[in-house]
Amino acid sequence: MAGRSLLLDDRTVFHDIYHFSDGVGSLSAPVPLAVYPDRTNRSNPRYPVRLAVVSLARGHHLVMKRYLAVISFLLGMLLLAACQPGGTSVKGKQVEAQGGAYTEISVNELQSMLKDKDFTLVNVHIPFEGDIPNTDVSIPYDQIAQNLDQLPADKNAKIVLYCRSDRMSTIASETLVGLGYTNIYNLDGGMVTWENTGLELER
Repeated sequence: MAGRSLLLDDRTVFHDIYHFSDGVGSLSAPVPLAVYPDRTNRSNPRYPVRLAVVSLARGHHLVMKRYLAVISFLLGMLLLAACQPGGTSVKGKQVEAQGGAYTEISVNELQSMLKDKDFTLVNVHIPFEGDIPNTDVSIPYDQIAQNLDQLPADKNAKIVLYCRSDRMSTIASETLVGLGYTNIYNLDGGMVTWENTGLELER
């Protein structure tokens, strides 16, 4: 009787058994039934009652399907998020170099990356004139090939280089690309642009 509606007048309800009789027919059902007024006949102070008989098994089946669909969607979103790489992605500018390329980034892009830091930040300027906050290591630009042990062992790891004006960091970036590093970033304008933007250095 799933989905069937009957227009009935007299009704007696006891526990989960609903009995209806009006000359049209009678129904006894040991299942919950939905009962609501038929407001198409407002002249009758005792509204006829329209009975919607819904199969309990069918209702449970539909509810379970909806719950499973929602759960599947949420699990899919969680798995998608888990598969995403950490950190903030920036576009930057690709610069070709012998053996590959590195990415030139702005001060604003470096700031965005620092909010969710997942890279090694390297100061290659000499002599020392200060650090950008969260700098991990200082390596002279012309000695970086001799100090690879201070960098991540994985040559695909993200490394950001900077110096005072970006001249030394450009040389260091080209050196690392030539040694097989694939994820090198160079700060355009270096510490000069960083300070001109109103940001401070650590000294």
